[in-house]
Amino acid sequence: MADSRLQRLLAFGKEINALRSKISIATQYIRSADTTGDAEDVVMAREALRRDLERDFDEAKELMSVVDELVSKFEAQIRSLEDRKRVHEGLAKIESLSGATTRHVELEAAASKDREQISQLKNLVGTLDDLGKDLSLRREVVLCPRCSSHEVSYQITPSETGFSLYRCNKCGNTWRIRQFSVRVGSPAQ
Repeated sequence: MADSRLQRLLAFGKEINALRSKISIATQYIRSADTTGDAEDVVMAREALRRDLERDFDEAKELMSVVDELVSKFEAQIRSLEDRKRVHEGLAKIESLSGATTRHVELEAAASKDREQISQLKNLVGTLDDLGKDLSLRREVVLCPRCSSHEVSYQITPSETGFSLYRCNKCGNTWRIRQFSVRVGSPAQ
């Protein structure tokens, strides 16, 4: 997964989240009752951030094909592994019926290893799909569920539950969101 296009896409995700956070802070400030004469400056700055966000979204969309390419590649590997697993399971059954227990155990172990690889690849495909949804469905700011920080990096890393997509730069927490909400309106709202 050392594809430089994917790394750029992950960097865009981090930048987009930071811009969303700044826009949200500016909007809250503008809506607050104690704004003074500097509210106009904040409105102009927020509009500049929205333009930056639109630019990043456009650039990220150009790179989204890398997600589709990787998903296709991994799905082909999954199909190949599933075929190999079935062969190993069939051979293990034959060896078991013929009384060759040592060979049967070896083939069962090979089938088990295939199942594990299939599971890992399916989790990776799911994480890549989540990345595509995250960057295309234009959601709210991603916040760390542990410390509520908006300082979040997009990283695809192995975890106990498969792969995580997000990493908090503040507390080090990693997680993956599986539910994405669609918001009507511009991406900066």
